[in-house]
Amino acid sequence: MGASEAQAPKILLLGEELVKNKLLLSNLSKYPNLRILTDFNSFNQLKKAEVKYIDLIVLEIADSSAEALDWVKQIKSQLPAIKIIVVNSGHSMEIIAKAFYYGANDFFRTPVDVNLLSERISSLLDMN
Repeated sequence: MGASEAQAPKILLLGEELVKNKLLLSNLSKYPNLRILTDFNSFNQLKKAEVKYIDLIVLEIADSSAEALDWVKQIKSQLPAIKIIVVNSGHSMEIIAKAFYYGANDFFRTPVDVNLLSERISSLLDMN
């Protein structure tokens, strides 16, 4: 791995709809130094060692997924510098409040505006 590749920001898209979103992937490809990881469909597949090398996680969660929000809390307590964007299809204010309380940097409802999400990712990673 070259020096520039080692320093390239790494984001992880977690969630089936995010990984399949070709428009999102195309939008993110305009940032040539960004490494996009889509190898995992759920946070349960990740090992803690793998997460520490990621700069930003976009996490799609189900409305009733207290486990996913607990995962956000755990990751942010262990790695406070990691950025997390939560994506959710529901309209529960409790989900939104908990996501931010546990350390999420932003929250998007589905369907996601991929242009806005791409810009937010860029902003959180200081790629502007």
